[in-house]
Amino acid sequence: MPAPSSESQPKSSSATGTILVVAVSMFVLGCILFFQYTPNALRWPLRVLWLAAVGWLVIAAVRAVRATRFTGRKTAFILVLGGFYYLVLSLVCHVFIKLMSQRDDRLTTRGMSKLDAECRRGIQAAIDDNQFNKFSAEVGWVPRPGYTTPSYTVNAQGLRGTREYPRQPAAPDRRILCMGDSFTFGIAVKDDGTYPAQAEQLLPGTEWLNFGIPGGCLVQAYQRYMHEARDYGGKRVVVGFMTNDAQRTVNIFRPFVNADSGCPLTKPFAKYDNGKFTIEPNPYHSLDDFKRLLADDRLELVKLQKLDYLTWSRQGGGPAGPISRTLLYVWDALRVDRSTDLLFDARLPLSSAVKSIIPPDPYGRDIWSPSSPGFKAICMMFDRFHEQIVADGREPLFVIIPGPMDVSDFTRQNPRQYLSLAAHFKSKGYAFVDFLDPLVSKHKADLSEDALFVRNHYQPPVNKELAAEIIKAMPSLTAAAPAPAAPAGTER
Repeated sequence: MPAPSSESQPKSSSATGTILVVAVSMFVLGCILFFQYTPNALRWPLRVLWLAAVGWLVIAAVRAVRATRFTGRKTAFILVLGGFYYLVLSLVCHVFIKLMSQRDDRLTTRGMSKLDAECRRGIQAAIDDNQFNKFSAEVGWVPRPGYTTPSYTVNAQGLRGTREYPRQPAAPDRRILCMGDSFTFGIAVKDDGTYPAQAEQLLPGTEWLNFGIPGGCLVQAYQRYMHEARDYGGKRVVVGFMTNDAQRTVNIFRPFVNADSGCPLTKPFAKYDNGKFTIEPNPYHSLDDFKRLLADDRLELVKLQKLDYLTWSRQGGGPAGPISRTLLYVWDALRVDRSTDLLFDARLPLSSAVKSIIPPDPYGRDIWSPSSPGFKAICMMFDRFHEQIVADGREPLFVIIPGPMDVSDFTRQNPRQYLSLAAHFKSKGYAFVDFLDPLVSKHKADLSEDALFVRNHYQPPVNKELAAEIIKAMPSLTAAAPAPAAPAGTER
């Protein structure tokens, strides 16, 4: 058998070395990302191995640099290869952002310089007055009265469902006004599958008026209450707040947060600037304003962005490139700061040092920071809503509605992103429901997205559970509602 050539041995050794470097690098990265999930008994051995691996990589890198003879051609090749890898990584991150942003607003767009084709179609449909959402100068948009599809019905009053309600109820104690977004409206379920419809079935003799606004926010719910819902009487108001509403509440133009939101219209928003809270009106007062937006989108978008949270928050637009945005999302979604604190020492300011060099993202997890102007605006918006409902002689109930990413955070043992909001409710003594606790309690065997959600919204059985929790939080309502009629031929 011929002996291996002297040329094949270095190549084989080089390939083995490359595989070893990749494997050790993956181990180092895996510890940084997932150390928080390792059993306590393995943490000290892993810390030692991690330090040894980092040291070995440093030594290997120094040896590789010293062994390399840099010529002009080789340097050019390395730069070209590095540029190629950068472009590939950017493309992969761009695709990841595009796909993942449909599930999580933390990865959505941050402003825009021109309208894309989907936004233009949506705006033109609003101008032509032939789409599901109807333009409203005060609210931004509302469901179109009389609109029907095989799944949806919007009655002549603009409420979800086929039932028509008298303007003033015969029994005010048994009428509940339901304000909120698409989770209240009931996107992706039929008319009888929404939580207000399920509540009427669970508690016969009560009326649950569904004023939900698909794609809406807390400010829009408030404005619809002020301009419409409060005229329908009733003694109770339920305000649903899905956690993605945080970004929308301080946003002026939905495509700045979601380019593919399906709601490319302007809206009122909450603002906290220089120690002053205001509810800013919709900047566009008629459809003629949207015609101007289509005619000169670049100029109009600059004007809108100057009014948006991206500007008045004074936090900048966040990381701009796809790679930096993906890395920041992974840092937030996997709570890498917890892993680094455990991997090293929580007393060492390593996590805070890393966070300090990452550009803040106004519409990312920073929106929940008690010190952010956005969070202060959200809390004051809730305060205003609560104050108005009480002044109208009604009982308010706030409902925190967790979305798919909140459930995912729970399964990964990450803290709830909205803990600061729940703490605000408690400090104010507000009645509220955090639906995450009963949700995970009832579905602990299967918390997968397919089991709970359809098109990122609750399935009908989950809406029924939400309705039951809301009813449970209003004991005076069950006392006011008549008992269900007994079946014929039975005694009571």
